[in-house]
Amino acid sequence: MAHVILIGAGAIGSQVLQHLARSPHVSKITLIDPGRYDTGNTRGQHIDLHDVGRSKARAQARRLRRITPALPVVPIRAAVGRLPLGMLRGSVILAALDSRRARMTVNQAAWRLGVPWIDSGVHADGMLARVRVFVPGDDAPCLECGWDQADYDALEQVYPCAPGVIPGSTGASPALSGVAAAFEAIECDKLLGGEAAHALVGRDVLIDTRHHIHSVTGYRRNPSCRMPDHGGWQITALDAAPDSMTVDHLLALGSTLRGARASLALRIAGRRLATELRCEACDAPHAICQTERLTRRSRLRCRQCAAHLRLTGFGLHDFVSETAVPVSVREQPLSAIGVRAHDVITLRTPELDAHFEVGAP
Repeated sequence: MAHVILIGAGAIGSQVLQHLARSPHVSKITLIDPGRYDTGNTRGQHIDLHDVGRSKARAQARRLRRITPALPVVPIRAAVGRLPLGMLRGSVILAALDSRRARMTVNQAAWRLGVPWIDSGVHADGMLARVRVFVPGDDAPCLECGWDQADYDALEQVYPCAPGVIPGSTGASPALSGVAAAFEAIECDKLLGGEAAHALVGRDVLIDTRHHIHSVTGYRRNPSCRMPDHGGWQITALDAAPDSMTVDHLLALGSTLRGARASLALRIAGRRLATELRCEACDAPHAICQTERLTRRSRLRCRQCAAHLRLTGFGLHDFVSETAVPVSVREQPLSAIGVRAHDVITLRTPELDAHFEVGAP
């Protein structure tokens, strides 16, 4: 039995769920979506009027429990890019997204965790539905293997919406979204039911419903692919929650990875770390070590003049060296610097990267 993670509960995702709830291979569903339903969504998504204004994840979780009451469903109202990497570990990830950046986030997470993922989409103007299947491997093609510079330039573009389309809607009919949803669910069942040899692994299917034709395209591993970590990560689970492990204890894990003089740096997957704040009044620097999200939510004040401190771009980093972590921070629990359960932390030395997943309380 399998744990399926569905990201996106919109036009396609709200219909995929009906199939997942009835699949004999699915034993648990985690549903991730940051939004709420609005009145425009009733035109193209599988919802009722009483769902308007409700969290998409929670509304669909209630619907699933009515279909299969014994099926465990975990609704999460959050953008996928804000979640700890370990929360995306499952048997397979299904994506029903309308953003290139969100797709890239899922692709990189899937490869790092070694989890197969299936992508789906529709194009209303062309009456097209598309499904792609990716199974991580060093020599396997990923989403970014097929990208060129234009795709990276368009990362912030949300598609396939067009001018005049209600925000949050693909503009596609429920029937077209249903085609993509059905194909995505079928490919999911193949992966979970021992039919992976017949799945669209490394390929995609494009269904042209206007002209009643379809095409299947295969991909190869691109040696120039920009996506790092094609070989995946070996992640060690820590038997400690964010509140029960200090920063110093975490850094001590690096002593087994490096020589006496080797440098050590740390990173939290999907998070940037702030190492400096500036006073809004006197511009005095204040050394810290926190996730960007935690820093922006706090209202720290200057020790010299009591004015508010502000975050600058120069104080944000993907990796932070051990020497840049203030002594006062080292004695704090990981939760104090913004680490959450299931965050994956990388300790880097000149020779290797070691990855650790923080435990849950």
